[in-house]
Amino acid sequence: MDNVNDLNNFLNEKKVVVKRRYTEAYPAKNVSTNARVRTAILDSIADGHITEEEMSRILGVMKANKRWLSRNKTLFNISEDQAGIKTFSLSPYGQRVKNKTTILNEALNV
Repeated sequence: MDNVNDLNNFLNEKKVVVKRRYTEAYPAKNVSTNARVRTAILDSIADGHITEEEMSRILGVMKANKRWLSRNKTLFNISEDQAGIKTFSLSPYGQRVKNKTTILNEALNV
């Protein structure tokens, strides 16, 4: 039981650093671990790709702000096939965010 108390004291972070700060011109980038919309999107895109229809359905169910996708475009690579269907996949930055926040969220659930 003491280990669980130590774990809770250790995991009191609210933000995760996904990019270190190098100089004043290149500041660190932090992400919050309790973003419900981002977590839902990253969990659904874990297998590789989702379509624009699936993305809009998830955003509708989560009642996200209509500008959420435009604010978080750095998380995704957006591609369009010849039929005009847009697909979303994780960018390298999005993969880093997913890996770092998933580990902390799983540890918080323990």
